[in-house]
Amino acid sequence: MAPDHAHLCKALSEEELTAALGEAGVRVTRHRTLIYLTLAKLATHPTADELHDAVHAEDTKVSLATVYNTLETLTELGLVRRIAPDAPGQGCRFDAEIAPHVHMVMPDGCVSDVPDDLSEEILGSIPASLLDQLAKRMGVRINGIKIDLSCTPGR
Repeated sequence: MAPDHAHLCKALSEEELTAALGEAGVRVTRHRTLIYLTLAKLATHPTADELHDAVHAEDTKVSLATVYNTLETLTELGLVRRIAPDAPGQGCRFDAEIAPHVHMVMPDGCVSDVPDDLSEEILGSIPASLLDQLAKRMGVRINGIKIDLSCTPGR
């Protein structure tokens, strides 16, 4: 169940997905579209297996391999965000919301979005000068920030 403070999904529409895939030279298929749109509807940040179960409910011809391959392609294109597991043995989770936002990761692997206002405050509290200093010192260009908070239940 999605928390009542979950932000509105800013995932791509079917038309935007079709355009993004076309621009990348990736063939638009019914299965790719279904997998992406199903992911975009789920607030649970599903694993590939969980996403396959949801997709399979709509189209039994979609294989688990197709889901994995599609998620890999969409992740490589920057259209889907992969969330690394917090503990060994847990699968990666996926998010169609690629705009900067913060996740809370629980010990059981469940992932929730931090409310938009707090997410923006967390991300905005990192000074640009600190990022510039880090980039110079490490000899890299920082393209974005991904923050996944490791959390436990309780107060």
